[in-house]
Amino acid sequence: MSSADHRFDFGDIDPVELEDRATRERQLQQYSNEALQRAAQVEQVYVLFPQFGICLAACDRAFQLSRALNTPQGILITGAPGTSKTTIAKYFISSLPQSDLFEKGFGALLIRLRNSPTTTHVVSALLRALRYPFVSVRRNNVHAMRDLCFESIRQRGTRLIFFDQAHCLSHRPVRSKKDVDETTVSDLLTEMMDETGASLCLLADSQFQGLEAVDRALADRVTTREVLEHFRKDEIWAAFLNAFARQTKAIDLSCLSTPELQSQTHSATHGNRRQLRRLLVEATLVAVDAQSAAIDRSHLSTAFSRVTGTGNQAANPYG
Repeated sequence: MSSADHRFDFGDIDPVELEDRATRERQLQQYSNEALQRAAQVEQVYVLFPQFGICLAACDRAFQLSRALNTPQGILITGAPGTSKTTIAKYFISSLPQSDLFEKGFGALLIRLRNSPTTTHVVSALLRALRYPFVSVRRNNVHAMRDLCFESIRQRGTRLIFFDQAHCLSHRPVRSKKDVDETTVSDLLTEMMDETGASLCLLADSQFQGLEAVDRALADRVTTREVLEHFRKDEIWAAFLNAFARQTKAIDLSCLSTPELQSQTHSATHGNRRQLRRLLVEATLVAVDAQSAAIDRSHLSTAFSRVTGTGNQAANPYG
């Protein structure tokens, strides 16, 4: 028998049995339902750190003044990915109390812009968020659907609309001759603020060049500017980790109160809140399936390796 034949010689083991064995081994490596449930609870923990609180206060102010005054209220929040821009919008929407001023579930909305957004896309996205029954928006009916969208905003009592990925406003779509009469997205947002009285909150990447370079009329209405940054390795970072550990009930995170692990965790995440959440969720999965009531350095080390992968060049800060 040649050496090539030996590659396919499994002896007395049935290839089907080998495949079943490999499948069982993969299943054993999957996380348990309990681990997944407790990790989901860790994922929902919110800590109101100083920058977060300042941005929430700005949103509260715009929400309160919306419709109460004729002067448009606009906010621009910029920050690098992972600085909690989208989290602010989701937290604000989920924490809104019920009120007679707006229809339940429609007091504030979150829309995500895509690259080179068009008015047809934005009007359609708004109508979906407003749960309007017909959301098919085309070039030939965009003006009529825009009017329906604005009327729905007024009827629902919507007071604040978040637009995520707002830096995409800088990416103007290529327009053909038949599109010359189409309103730009920045024009649409300006008209929306003026005609509905709803406030606007734009969430943009830190590389965004500014609204003045996009539309001076819109920039004139969006006067409140806030900036979110990654945590530095300082007392605010330590306080954030301590607060996160206190608020987490699904598993013991008291290890994060030690200065050494706080420093190592900053090295692992660079103060990026999304990366921190991903790391702690993974560590929870590892710890629960290891039958541990508390996360320790070994769980964080395993979690770091899993969430960064084998192609990551950074050394594991947990050793």
